[in-house]
Amino acid sequence: MKNLVIAAHPDDEVLGCGGSIHKFSSKESSVVYIVSKGRSDKLDQRFDTLSLRTFIEAIESRIKRDKPDRIFTHHLDDMNKDHRIIAEATLVATRGLNIEVLGYEIFSASGSFDFKPDTYIELTREDVMHKISEMNRLYAHEMREYPHARSEEGIIILAKYRGMQYSLKYAEAFKTLRRVL
Repeated sequence: MKNLVIAAHPDDEVLGCGGSIHKFSSKESSVVYIVSKGRSDKLDQRFDTLSLRTFIEAIESRIKRDKPDRIFTHHLDDMNKDHRIIAEATLVATRGLNIEVLGYEIFSASGSFDFKPDTYIELTREDVMHKISEMNRLYAHEMREYPHARSEEGIIILAKYRGMQYSLKYAEAFKTLRRVL
């Protein structure tokens, strides 16, 4: 199984599905495609100034190159407009393809909208701690103090909350955007 993680900004990939990617790392390969450079990019929070086609074509190119079986990307109801644009572009880019697409949750950007997950991936404490370690290693400037969702404790609490929804210790939650059975 090969995963393609599509993220609008640096840190989205870790916050959205970093625990799941770590969990799968021993038996599945994962490739990450980050569309922008983040806050230093003039397109940050301005994806809507480009045509949707620009993002669709870039994602189609990555799909052809990486040949994934599963794609993790943003979900359609995310509060962040760049995230919504990437979710929509991903769905258009995967039309007619036999690829599962799961929309991930970035709680600090998703919390105000109606994120209704339908897929949960069980995590171990090690998976959650790896996620926190990657945030601290790669994106320390994005980490905050508790009670912010991007704090170490906030990441653990969300993983516990999502796990508790299915009688698990820890989990990441996803909204299915396209399922292949």
